[in-house]
Order: sequence, then C-alpha cells, then structure tokens
Amino acid sequence: MRFMMLVIPKVYEKAGADFVPPVDLVAKMTKYNESLTKAGVLLGFDGLQPPAKAARVRFAGGKPTVTDGPFAEAKELVGGYWMIQVKSKEEAVEWAKRAPMLDGDVIEVRQVQELSDFPPDVQEAARMKGGGGSLKNGSLIQTGGLGPSSSAVRIRSTRGKLSVTDGPFSEAKEVIGGYAVLEWESREAAIEGALAFMRLHTQHWPSWEGECEVRPIVFLAP
Repeated sequence: MRFMMLVIPKVYEKAGADFVPPVDLVAKMTKYNESLTKAGVLLGFDGLQPPAKAARVRFAGGKPTVTDGPFAEAKELVGGYWMIQVKSKEEAVEWAKRAPMLDGDVIEVRQVQELSDFPPDVQEAARMKGGGGSLKNGSLIQTGGLGPSSSAVRIRSTRGKLSVTDGPFSEAKEVIGGYAVLEWESREAAIEGALAFMRLHTQHWPSWEGECEVRPIVFLAP
C-alpha cells in the first residue's frame, strides 16, 4: 500500500521567498530519510519552495484565475512530502510519528489511490488515450490521486508531544485531492501546464470547481 506523508510546517504560514530551513533540521531529516531507505519503504520525497514562490490556478464556473503567492487566506501549506510503501495505514502512521518535526508542524498521512480501487468504468476511462499532453511531451514525472480526508490521519507536534487525529478534519478548509510532479523549463510554463490540466477537469466534469497550486521543488538530497 502506498501512502503519502504530507508535511505542513507551521513556519510556512509566514515564510518569505528567501526562507531556508535550519541546518540542524536538515541534518535530522537526512538521517530520517536514510532510515526509511534502509527499511525499504521509501519510494520518493521532495521539499517544496515557500508559498511566496507559488501560484494558484482556481477554476470556478469554467473560468481560470491565476494568483501569485503568498496566500494570506491559507493557514495550512504543504512544505514537502514522502511517498512510502508499507503494509498498513498503522505502519505509515508509525513512520510519520518518527519524523523530525518542529513545534506546531503537522504530517498528514493519506493513502494513494490505485487504479484497482475504482470501478471498471472509471478504470477504463483512466486507460483511454488522448488528453495526455504532459505524457506526450515527457514533462510528467509522477502523478496520483489521494484518498479522501475521511480516511486520513494527522500527526501534530505541540511542545514536544505528538497527537494523532483521524480524519475528516473539520478545521481544514483546503484538502488536497491529488498531485503531479512535472519537469518544466520555467514557472510560466508550469502555470500553463496547470491551466491545461484544470481545463481537462472542466471538459469532462463541467460542474467541477477547485484549484491547483504550483510550487517549485527543493531537492534536499541526491
């Protein structure tokens, strides 16, 4: 079973474009990543640049609007993620509890949706060719949908103590439904790619409303 551990750092609520994580935290993260690798559960991980460098593409009524970060209304902003493969949700939560987090940080554990989780008609639609511009031009590195927040777990660090909360999360106003990692030549090209991706949603689901946040990736390790 694949799980994504989404890191929601408290500091990202006010972080500027020049934010750099503390050296000691990076060292602890490196050791943690090594433990995941040695256990054979790590599939991938990335850190994300601060929201001040981001852009959001919002669709409402079939029309897109692009907003540059930072986003004053957003209180919970993703700072990075780990993708792990384990035998159960409980095992994923145990790994999340071991991560080196700062006070006020949150890790949200979400199961990745596999094609086999869906009914046959949805599986067939997902296999259909066409509309896959990012696949054809080679920009797509990885993509996937995440299970609903009702099946998620959040681990919060408060004054050195961890608390575990099962979803859904009533305080959360923005819930991530999926992700895509792509290689683009520029931020502008990434935004255009996000627009195309969102138009695909409205083309096949006219009543759909939502938004896509575009963030540069920081590679903390080779």
